[in-house]
Amino acid sequence: MLRDLGPYSPQDQVENVEWIRASIFGAIESLVQNGGMIISATHDPVPLLMQLQAKHGDTYATEYLDKGPERWRILIRRAA
Repeated sequence: MLRDLGPYSPQDQVENVEWIRASIFGAIESLVQNGGMIISATHDPVPLLMQLQAKHGDTYATEYLDKGPERWRILIRRAA
């Protein structure tokens, strides 16, 4: 599963950050054990990853696949 934040302009991301985060968390939380998804964004989504860690602890593992400068891609996998 790939969730691309690219279609949202920076202004849209600011204005709709809560809706976008809720959508992403809904997708993440629907992952089955050992299931994964890739988040693709035009910025480093550190706040999202910190929120994921705070909310779920070690339930999900994250791995950067690309680290900018134009695109960040992070694999999020649900632990067994």
